[in-house]
Amino acid sequence: MTQWLSIVVAPLVFLANLSLAYALVPLACQTQRTAPLHATSAVALAIVVAAALLAWRALRTSDASAGTARDDFADRRFLSCIGAWVSTLAALAIVLQWAAQAVLSPCIA
Repeated sequence: MTQWLSIVVAPLVFLANLSLAYALVPLACQTQRTAPLHATSAVALAIVVAAALLAWRALRTSDASAGTARDDFADRRFLSCIGAWVSTLAALAIVLQWAAQAVLSPCIA
């Protein structure tokens, strides 16, 4: 289950962060405070990094136990690897988005 969590939830968190950032821009421009933008990026990054760590842990702890078939082991290992990479890519996208928020003013028209 952790494999699917990291594959599906990480990109959804990135997209939710992107949507929230666009929704918060008028408020940030009116109040001249970018704290809400930074807070949403920080929370999104924490969730995505947690998903990546779960996928990494699942990848490291996956072993061919006596009760599982070799194909099941390969499938779990593959999904864990894909989950780790997808979560890492989503984390990189959030960091880059956060960097743009830090550099650019929210009032650019």
